Amino acid sequence: MAVTAATVHETKPVLAMLDKIRVRRSRGRPQQRPAHLIADRGYDSMPLRRALRKRNIQPIIPRREWKGRKRRPGRPAGSFVVGRYQGRWKIERLHAWMDIYRRVAVCWDRTPTAFTAWVTLSCILICMNNILR
Repeated sequence: MAVTAATVHETKPVLAMLDKIRVRRSRGRPQQRPAHLIADRGYDSMPLRRALRKRNIQPIIPRREWKGRKRRPGRPAGSFVVGRYQGRWKIERLHAWMDIYRRVAVCWDRTPTAFTAWVTLSCILICMNNILR
């Protein structure tokens, strides 16, 4: 989890987050590079796609439709794997569950540390509610 200012574009902290990823495996060193990155249309930008491909990460991001945008010939409009994108609803469901906690949804806190603490607490409560069901 990373907390940024409200005016920072979503694509900026993505690469910093990818550098921090450490996925444990059953044996050996932790894996540092995911094979795929699934994101919504807000992350559609060519600089991000280039940076991901440079790191050998396949971007699974639907393309935004802009009026007057000229596409390159030969590239389909929806050139991403639909089957892998269908798991994105789990992330959207988590965001909806976090909006239940008003303090997280509105963000009254003045320091990033306090907001991070409230987000962590709301995640703990969400996990506890799902375990006790």
